[in-house]
Amino acid sequence: MLRHPADAPQWKTIDRLYPEFSRDARNLRLGLSTDGMNPHGLQSSSHSTWPVLLVNYNLPPHLCMKRKFVMLTMLISGPRQPGNDIDVYLAPLIEDLKMLWEEGVECFDGSREETFTLRALLLWTINDFPAYGNLSGYSVKGYCACPICGENTCSKRLEHGRKICYMGHRRFLPQAHHFRKQKKAFNGEAEHVRAPKPLSGAEVLDSLSGVEVVFGKGRRLSNTEGVWKKRSIFFDLPYWKDLLVRHNLDVMHIEKNVCESLIGTLLNIPGKTKDGENARLDMVTMGIRESLKPVSEEGKMIFLPVACYTLSRSEKKQFCSTLAGVKVPSGYSSNIKSLVQMKDLKLINLKSHDCHTLMQQLLPVAIRGVLPKEVRNTIIRPEGCIIECYIAEEAVEFCSEYLANARTIGVPKGIEERIESRSGFKVIPIDYKTLCEAHYYVLQNTTVVDPYMCEHLSFVRTLHPMKAKNEKWLQAEHKRSFSSWFKRKIETELAQPENTISQQIRWLAHEPKREVLSYSGYGIGGYYYNTSDHDSRSTTQNSGVMVEAESLHMSTAKDKNLIYANMLYYGVIEDIWELNYTQFKIPVFRCKWVDNKGGVKVDENGFTLVDLNKEGDPNDQFIFASQAKQVFYVNDPNGGRWSIVFTTKPKLYDRGDVCDNIEETPSFSRGLPESDDIDNNEDVAYVREDCEGIYVEEDTTSRKKRKRT
Repeated sequence: MLRHPADAPQWKTIDRLYPEFSRDARNLRLGLSTDGMNPHGLQSSSHSTWPVLLVNYNLPPHLCMKRKFVMLTMLISGPRQPGNDIDVYLAPLIEDLKMLWEEGVECFDGSREETFTLRALLLWTINDFPAYGNLSGYSVKGYCACPICGENTCSKRLEHGRKICYMGHRRFLPQAHHFRKQKKAFNGEAEHVRAPKPLSGAEVLDSLSGVEVVFGKGRRLSNTEGVWKKRSIFFDLPYWKDLLVRHNLDVMHIEKNVCESLIGTLLNIPGKTKDGENARLDMVTMGIRESLKPVSEEGKMIFLPVACYTLSRSEKKQFCSTLAGVKVPSGYSSNIKSLVQMKDLKLINLKSHDCHTLMQQLLPVAIRGVLPKEVRNTIIRPEGCIIECYIAEEAVEFCSEYLANARTIGVPKGIEERIESRSGFKVIPIDYKTLCEAHYYVLQNTTVVDPYMCEHLSFVRTLHPMKAKNEKWLQAEHKRSFSSWFKRKIETELAQPENTISQQIRWLAHEPKREVLSYSGYGIGGYYYNTSDHDSRSTTQNSGVMVEAESLHMSTAKDKNLIYANMLYYGVIEDIWELNYTQFKIPVFRCKWVDNKGGVKVDENGFTLVDLNKEGDPNDQFIFASQAKQVFYVNDPNGGRWSIVFTTKPKLYDRGDVCDNIEETPSFSRGLPESDDIDNNEDVAYVREDCEGIYVEEDTTSRKKRKRT
């Protein structure tokens, strides 16, 4: 798993080729990113300003991408984008990078109290595909737009859509992949070509030997026949030709484009959908999906048959209603409800991270029950998924170094720091039965108490030899009497002159105070939790929890031979308490747990569903706050009492320490069956019979759509 560029082969290549540079860990390794932006918002849709940013990869993962440590090196003003002339603007920056590589600059190391020569190396650039062409000099338009395939790019101009499409993407799959053999599912042809080998930096530089270009708007390029527009200015850096990867594509940007196109097609949003008369005609020309061929009817109207991915108006309402009803944990994504327009049945103002959340988690839920099974599985299958006032801030940051309590700009407040502002703090008394239940859970899950637990079980077996044969009765009696027995035991041992009872055991035996500290919000372990009562008044959902616990199980109600097994339990937080043991406090969650017998199931698509109304044992409600893992629940759009469980990842990277155990969110599609071979499946239907079609006017310049009556 690539957690940091230091894990990448590129980093190790630099260490091998330039050992003198790598010997000093203080030498900088940088990444460059640039893209066009409109600083005027909606006031000027054609304005394009290009900030050029440098990222310092010497910092740990939780800091290197924070705004405080991202350097704005220049701002290329608009109103037009620089295009191929971006090298002219980058020239001063490249000169500085050359100087930092060849000569370095003298700096003072405050920790070692010494001066040293600081050098720097540019690892790569990060950008979208159009900016890739501007920075690398490769022509990303036309018939040879693939930088890997080059002149062997598999491309075809669509007769009706008047665009160039690229159908050779399957060549990058493993040679035995089943997609290579399928014809009907793609362009009607099998794929036997092997993936090409990317050119090295030296090979690219050799191919650029005859390329000449004159910069300037309106000037014609000279001697640029082929796939290259220019020799990139980055080759002025002595080490650039030795890098394994010189330009990276922003995956989040690509994922956003895919998400918008997919949702636009499903909801048939004008200007966003990829379905239409020209697309249908091009498929017919290619000899695929002929059942979707447009049909000319009376007048100038053309009828588009209903495709298997077409949603009816009622299905669009269900799709949007599902997303509008989603409440996610704080920091998980934007407020999804604010992105949904129920009136026009579309999604608006999607950011890159919102699209990532939709593609990876929420979209499979939104399409449950509104599309044929084969279409749903195709959309959510892993193979189909693409699985993130500058000067004023610097001035304030400089001053904040001398202010002990000042907060630095550009570094968000860590999840642990949110505990300092515990919302809803109050002291409340609780009934003795509930206190005893919470106290027993603390004792049961404290390691230093384990020997006393075993001793008490032996004591109960000796005291009640016949009844103790029933494991269920034994555990119930052990739970009922252990706390009082443990208190007497410790008091007896403390009365002895030479005892080895620790302070922790002593105060645990005295039981907590009747008054507990109650909170409506609590942060721990990289998560921030709220009570269900707080969530009912909030736009976020932070009360869902999951815990893996060992518990006793029996096969039937009459089974007396219980066994221990680890199981996952799902629930919601009712109360957040801190139990006061005088010398220390222990945070616990009182939860309403779902009964695993009939309240939890896994469907055929790998989704875990729970019935939040089916409550488990009311006498086993507590867990340590440190044991919880946060989840959130989304109502199943298929209706009924079920909710779908989604797990989240802890935000441990916000803290000062580096966490190596960063868990990945489990894929929702891990339980999906293998994809069907469409070529051998005669039952695949590309046309729906249960949905209304669309009429379009033959004149494509003034298309107007209306529902079929």
